[in-house]
Amino acid sequence: MDASSIIRVFPMPPVERWIEEYRDSYLASKDKATVEAYTRVLQQFATWLAGQPGSQGQFHPRTITRTAVEIFLSTLNSSSHKNQARSAISSFCQWLIDEKQILERNPARGINVPPQVNFYL
Repeated sequence: MDASSIIRVFPMPPVERWIEEYRDSYLASKDKATVEAYTRVLQQFATWLAGQPGSQGQFHPRTITRTAVEIFLSTLNSSSHKNQARSAISSFCQWLIDEKQILERNPARGINVPPQVNFYL
């Protein structure tokens, strides 16, 4: 194996930097509870996404796909948490489109979260 056949992975900015910039610019007009909730959800999502096969333990916004969002949402317990997560991810993706020109379309747009069924005995 010669030096030209070695694939090097360059580290991406840490997820905290992406989220901090998004929070400071895009969420600046939101109330404190929304900012905290969205930030928490995005940290969970980014950590989960970085742990998926092929990511080499790194998060990059280009790896956000509709399938990834749907699978992540399926790991959450309640419909309200799923809706909040979908909203946070969608808002983040829209920021990536509008401000960073990293995504061409919003992979979270149009994902429906079915209502939670409660069974009472």
